[in-house]
Amino acid sequence: MNFYIGLYIITWIISFFEFFNLKRKNKIILLIFIGCIYIFLGGFRWNGNDWYVYYDFFTRNYTLDDFWNAPIDKGFGLINYLVKSIFDEYTLLLILLAIVIIVVKLWFIKKYAIFPLISLLYWYATYFGDIYFIRQDLAASIALISIYFIIKRNLKVFILLIGIASTIQISSIFFLPAYWIFNKQIKIKYICWGLIISIILGRLIDVSILGSLQNYIFIDQERIASKVDLYVYDYDMNDIEALPLFLGYCRRLLFIPIELWMINRMEKIDKNYRGFVNLIIFGNMLYFLLANMGSTFAVRANYFYVMCEMITIPAIFIFIKKMWVKLIVFFIFSIYLYLKYIFFILNKPEAFIPYINVLFNM
Repeated sequence: MNFYIGLYIITWIISFFEFFNLKRKNKIILLIFIGCIYIFLGGFRWNGNDWYVYYDFFTRNYTLDDFWNAPIDKGFGLINYLVKSIFDEYTLLLILLAIVIIVVKLWFIKKYAIFPLISLLYWYATYFGDIYFIRQDLAASIALISIYFIIKRNLKVFILLIGIASTIQISSIFFLPAYWIFNKQIKIKYICWGLIISIILGRLIDVSILGSLQNYIFIDQERIASKVDLYVYDYDMNDIEALPLFLGYCRRLLFIPIELWMINRMEKIDKNYRGFVNLIIFGNMLYFLLANMGSTFAVRANYFYVMCEMITIPAIFIFIKKMWVKLIVFFIFSIYLYLKYIFFILNKPEAFIPYINVLFNM
């Protein structure tokens, strides 16, 4: 556990440099420095969430047919097949994936974050800095790249990227509406009503609706049907008990009032801010609508949208003028992130404790 506490402290110290008026290029240097650490830890690890699922998938399949007939999306199977055919080394696969996933996340932060070092802390505490990435994180990285083409209004490339992402994690198709949502000018009162209605409807929607809807989906229908069975029917029903569901709602609603308060004030500061908030709101509405069917299914649906929080939430510091107030807010924010970070680790200690590295006894 000391390993994770130490890594959080290192990231926190780097994020604290945001208050030292560093030049942009120096902040980028710090991002590259910590990114190299994350890549090393993610590429040379020997444990993690769903470790045996992915390790066995790589080691027990040999031909392209083997990888494609396994119960994992074909795009990810192709990546595994190519690495196995050329190098036959699982650690090399992890290194390559770590480079792609972490570099894309850092690029996204560098390009769109007003306070990139604070965004770094949010990303690390919320997503573990993608050290323990799974294929969903690879698909999410592609989705983040697609946001660039949403902003550029290039629909063809956007659809191509989401198509590629969906071959790695089928839930990427939930991100398709993002292209039309990003640039919408939606009044705050309508956003609030949308959130309220999605919560109410979500409590009424039954899992049987998914079984009906999947008959009208023509993209890899068999694969989608198996995912519905897995995420909705096979997971423990404790997944949708009242308390965890309530906490999930609260966590997603926590920063929305602040983001809505900022949305008009940010128009002249960051022209993309409203678009990022639009995506977050829509993603949370998806979660509220689907949570009654199982939180795993709902989280997969909104995962690609809420990543934008690492851009929108740290932006609040732009409206805090006094340094001592900034520092107080930052320390409160840091404690919140630390508690969330520790809870995530302790929720699955068998996956993360201890951290295992193939090069060192860590």
